[in-house]
Amino acid sequence: MGTSATIRFKYEGDNPILVNVYHHYDGYIDGVGHDLAEFLLSKKIVNGISSFDDKNKIANGFGCLIAQYISNVKEGPGNVYIYPQDFEGNYNYDVIYNDWKDEIYIKVTHYDKVLFKGSPKELLEYKEKSDEDENMAQTKNKKDLMLLDIINTAISMCNNKLEYTLEDTISYLKKSLKELEENEEYKNDKQRNYKK
Repeated sequence: MGTSATIRFKYEGDNPILVNVYHHYDGYIDGVGHDLAEFLLSKKIVNGISSFDDKNKIANGFGCLIAQYISNVKEGPGNVYIYPQDFEGNYNYDVIYNDWKDEIYIKVTHYDKVLFKGSPKELLEYKEKSDEDENMAQTKNKKDLMLLDIINTAISMCNNKLEYTLEDTISYLKKSLKELEENEEYKNDKQRNYKK
């Protein structure tokens, strides 16, 4: 089974979705998301067509842009469909057009979690974090907090010269850093970093 996505085109504000385009596979950001961003960046929305316009680079209004997008992605039977407004995929891309500012921005959700909100150019540059990246970041944050706690305690010990000697503080630091080194999460984090 593929990673599905919907691309919902709408005007900014409380306006209804104009078209909901369903992609059956490659719905993740590096797939459908980047293809969508490249397409949007390749077009300029205009109001009227002149003989001087490069017709491959313009869309005569937002509705024309939507029709061109569908024409661009629909290569034959299957994969791309038009679905009801409330239908959702694994990833959902809201393409929102502000006609007053002549700007398009995109909001990407994965189930109920907002992953991205910004311009097509920013989406093209966006890299989705994997679960492993997220776990590594959480482990690093825990390690950083543990180190910060050790440092703050050592500083408090140094400031409290009546209760602790310099030797006490050094001993505490050695013992705490050794315990941190022996911590399983810290070991796993170091092993992952050495593999890179």
